[in-house]
Formats: sequence, C-alpha cells, structure tokens
Amino acid sequence: MIITAGDLKGKNIICPAGKEIRPTSSKIRQAIFNVLYSMDVNLNNTKFLELFSGTGIVSFEAISRGSDTATLVDSSVNAVALSKQNVHNLKLDQKVTIIKQDSVEFVKTRELKSFDLVFIDP
Repeated sequence: MIITAGDLKGKNIICPAGKEIRPTSSKIRQAIFNVLYSMDVNLNNTKFLELFSGTGIVSFEAISRGSDTATLVDSSVNAVALSKQNVHNLKLDQKVTIIKQDSVEFVKTRELKSFDLVFIDP
C-alpha cells in the first residue's frame, strides 16, 4: 500500500496478509482528504486521531498532508505491531503515538477535545 499525496507520497507501508486488518483503500483515502480540502479544512499543525487504526495508513496520509501529530488506537496486537513497524520505516517516531486499547474504551476515558480531527473506521 502506498501513501498517495504530500511529503510522504509514494512511500510504501507494510500491509498484513489475511482479513484481520483491512487497510483503508487508496480511493477511499483520497476521497476523504478531497472532501476535507473542498471544505477548506487545513491539516497543517493539526492533531489527528485514528481509532481502529489497523496499519495506520490514514494517519500517515494525514501527516504526509500536513498534520503535526497522529495518535493511533487499536486493540489488536498484530495491528499495533504493524503500526510500530510502519512508523519506524517512515521515520515518524516523533510524530506518531500508538496506543493498544479498545477504541470505544479510549473514547470513554480520554478528552477528545485535544484532537483536531478524528477518523473512525471499525
């Protein structure tokens, strides 16, 4: 899977085999960010939250397009391990926080006002 736009455009991320983790397709990612741009949403210096993050590809797209930081939340050990590997490969260790927790529990226990954009794709 490839990041489609921004500073990281063309960079590959590792995707899992099987159906446990299903990354958001490039067409869907492009559509999401096109809608944000059409609404004049500026991603620069934003804090992005991705719940049910899987590979983290949507967060990587957000950072590539200007988000300052991203927090990835997933309860799957495999998803967290994969996200960590992708963060390391993309050299985003200073920009990305990965939390192994159920996304619903995360929402119940955290103050979401500290994030500018939240993406949820269970």
